[in-house]
Amino acid sequence: MKVPIPLQPRQLYLLPSKGVRARIGRLASLQKRFPRTGAIPVWIAGCLLLIPQVAIFGQTLRLSPASGRQGERVAIEISLKSAPGKEPQVLQWETTIPAAQLSFVDDDMSAGPAAQAAGKSFACSLKTNAAGTRTSLCILAGGLQQIQNGVVALLWLRILPQAPIGPVQVRTERGIAVMKGLKEVPLPPEETVVVVRPTAPPARK
Repeated sequence: MKVPIPLQPRQLYLLPSKGVRARIGRLASLQKRFPRTGAIPVWIAGCLLLIPQVAIFGQTLRLSPASGRQGERVAIEISLKSAPGKEPQVLQWETTIPAAQLSFVDDDMSAGPAAQAAGKSFACSLKTNAAGTRTSLCILAGGLQQIQNGVVALLWLRILPQAPIGPVQVRTERGIAVMKGLKEVPLPPEETVVVVRPTAPPARK
C-alpha cells in the first residue's frame, strides 16, 4: 500500500553542502589563474574527477544492475556507502523509470539487511510525472540508530511485456541523508540498467 508522504519544499531542493561549495570556490579560483584558455588544465581537472563521490558527499547510494525477460519481475539492490563517521539516521530518494518499459510493483521497496539491522522501515509514494516516466519517492526511517554500509533496500520492478529488448535506464536522484542533529546532506544521483531479454520460446512437446 502506498503511503502519502508530506514533504516540505526544502526537503527536495537543497543547496550544495559546505564541502561542495568549497570545491566550487576552488574551481573558480583556478579558472582565474588561467585566463588565457578559460579552462582548468587537463591534469588538474582529471585529479578533481578522480576524487570519489563518497569523499565529496559523505554518502552515496549505489544501484546494482538487473536483467529479466519481458513480463518478469526483477530486483535492484540499493546499497549505502558512507565515509567513516558519516552514517545517516534517515535516507530519502526518488527513483525514476521509463513508463513504456518498466513499472513499479505494488510494494516496490523492501528493506535490505543494513536497514533491518538499524530498525528502519519504508514509506513510499508515487509522484506525478511528466509524460513518459514514473517516479517513486521513498523514505527509510525509524528510530535513532545510524544506518551502516550495505544493502538498504530492494527495488522491485516489472518489465512490461511490450518492452523493447536491450538496456533500460533506472535513476535515483534528489536523495537526502539526515545525520545526527537533523543535518541534511544531499546525495549524488546514481544510475543503473535493467537488461530486457526476449521471452523464452514455448517448450517443444
